[in-house]
Amino acid sequence: MTTMLLLMVCLFLAFTLAQVHLKLRAARRKVVALQVTHRVAERSEARFRSMYQQSSVGIFQSDAEGLLIDVNPKTCEILGYAPGELLGKGMPDITHPDDVPADQQLIGQLTTGTMPYLLRLKRYIHKDGSVIWAKASLSLIRSDDSTPHQYFGVIEDISGRKYAEESLVQSQLQLDQARHADEAKSKFLANMSHEIRTPLNGMLGFSSLLEKNLPDGENRRHARWLRESTETLNGILSDILDFSSI
Repeated sequence: MTTMLLLMVCLFLAFTLAQVHLKLRAARRKVVALQVTHRVAERSEARFRSMYQQSSVGIFQSDAEGLLIDVNPKTCEILGYAPGELLGKGMPDITHPDDVPADQQLIGQLTTGTMPYLLRLKRYIHKDGSVIWAKASLSLIRSDDSTPHQYFGVIEDISGRKYAEESLVQSQLQLDQARHADEAKSKFLANMSHEIRTPLNGMLGFSSLLEKNLPDGENRRHARWLRESTETLNGILSDILDFSSI
């Protein structure tokens, strides 16, 4: 009886140790998994931070009130501020005054969920007062209770492209104006040629007719002088019109 009891105790202890061993192995696996997850999270955060710092576009975060709480170096470069100067500023502080009302309306739609994200062309104000054209996007990060938590934004400076487009439009406008002016000049020259040449041709024909029909003498010399003067005037007019058409 004693031997049987001892055997049962030993079996119970062995079973208990086996269960403890299994639980310890499971706990170790969980610890290892948590460590792996933690290392993966750290690496992901490091990669994100590296991309955030080295990005070719401006990236910023603002709180629920719209005040900047984090900016990457490119944002500072685009706007001309040091990081410490931007933190705590609101978006209206760095936005062109004419674009603020549209910004507020769109952010309101983003906050109410009417639109999933904001994407638009807008103007920012550089620290030196110059205007920066940018393609701006904004997303809203919500808390567990769906209330606004943070805004995450991206700024791409397109000032060079925008000013190039405006310069192209201005050049095209100037070309159109020059073409219209040239057309108006051509029309004016054509009208002037018609209005002046018509009486000149009449004078030339009439003076030639007088010269042929008048007998030799003072009157015929006057008719010849009139014809020659008219021909000279007609030649001068042709030269003027040819020079003006260049």
